[in-house]
Amino acid sequence: MQRLAYLELLRFLLALAVVVYHYFYWGPSAGIVPAVSVAAIVPFFILAVPVFFIVSGFVISFSAENRSNADFAVARFARLGPTLLVCSTITFIVLSIAPLGGMMHTVNVWHWLAGATVAPLAIMGGVDLSLWSLKYEIIFYVLIFGLLSFGMNTRRLKILACVLILSDLIEQLIALRPPLNHDAPFKHYGAYFALGILFYLQKKTETRLLFILIATVAMSLLDTRTELLRVEVGQMHHRDPGVATSVIAGVIAIGIFLLCLGGTGNKPFAKICALVGAASFPLYVIHQFLGYRLISWANQTLPFDGVTARLLTIGVMVFFAVSFSFFVEKQLIDKYKIFATKTGEAATLAAQRLRILATRG
Repeated sequence: MQRLAYLELLRFLLALAVVVYHYFYWGPSAGIVPAVSVAAIVPFFILAVPVFFIVSGFVISFSAENRSNADFAVARFARLGPTLLVCSTITFIVLSIAPLGGMMHTVNVWHWLAGATVAPLAIMGGVDLSLWSLKYEIIFYVLIFGLLSFGMNTRRLKILACVLILSDLIEQLIALRPPLNHDAPFKHYGAYFALGILFYLQKKTETRLLFILIATVAMSLLDTRTELLRVEVGQMHHRDPGVATSVIAGVIAIGIFLLCLGGTGNKPFAKICALVGAASFPLYVIHQFLGYRLISWANQTLPFDGVTARLLTIGVMVFFAVSFSFFVEKQLIDKYKIFATKTGEAATLAAQRLRILATRG
């Protein structure tokens, strides 16, 4: 199964939707940047994150094909590491010099270190609040790593998808308070990863997964309602969109993903999709707090209104993300792979020596 151009484009559009959501809705609601008039649809852009998780379930299952657990771990570390190191460092330096008002936490060296070294993000936050979602990505990587350790196949992927669905259902049934107020391993995002896995299996093997797919889509729609109702910060609540609106929004979000599973024979267009798809992760990682800082600066020093300042900031962020992914990231990924491979080999050798010493003792 080849890389899907439309799926690469979707990743970029999802990242862009998150940027618009944060700049036009979340930031003003949190009191970080001044409020501006926005279209009624903008709050629904929060659904870009669940669709990201569906894409992750699909893409990570695909990327794990025919790989050992060590190769998978190296590839994932090399994919996340360079972007997190560079973007976290830039954000940390800028916000250390010019802190933002209204921030929910103070950026410190521990937040920077968590992002720069990747793994700690599974248990703590980074320099940017947008990094919260990487906790669930990393947990999903660990689950796939575990499958690869025992031999990943269609049956075991189905079992993993079912486990994620059941854990999601249990969380919804036993939680006496909103799911986002308790600290479950996947909170209410497990069904989205499961949906990505099942769509991957459906496309790869063309097996009949209709019943499981229906159950997972139903769970995802339930989670969509929770997502639209969740409390982001103390003073900010989403308006109740109603059950019908929630279901429609969820169906549209899942439908957009399915439409992007088609391929394209247009090679120039596919190259453009690959370019912007590669830029989606840098854009997501760096956009939030650094973007708020740029918007505040533009509002204070340049003759721009609030909307123009935001649009200009989006342009700057997209330009940085595309430039970084095209000119810098690939070289850093190669270096990370070499480092991770050598570190893994050294760790394996050390473990072998310890076992020999223990046996002799």
